Amino acid sequence: VYPESSFYVFPDISSTGMKSAEFCKAMLEYGKLQIVPGSSYGAQGEGHVRIALIRPMDILKEAMDRFERTVARLSK
Repeated sequence: VYPESSFYVFPDISSTGMKSAEFCKAMLEYGKLQIVPGSSYGAQGEGHVRIALIRPMDILKEAMDRFERTVARLSK
C-alpha cells in the first residue's frame, strides 16, 4: 500500500551560520542526505531546510543519526 501523503519537517538551521543551500550541499557531501534548502520556498524559508519523512522508521533513524553527526561536524 502506498501512502497518500507525506510528512515533512522544516528545522531552523540558522544557528549554524550557513545559508540553507550551503547547508544542504554540506549535508549531501558529508551526511549523504539529500534535503531541500528553505530558500526554495522564498525569502521566509531561508535559515531552514525541508526534510521529507518518507522512508521506513529504521532508515529514518539512521538518516537522523547522520544528520546529527553532520551538524556536529559543521559546528566545529
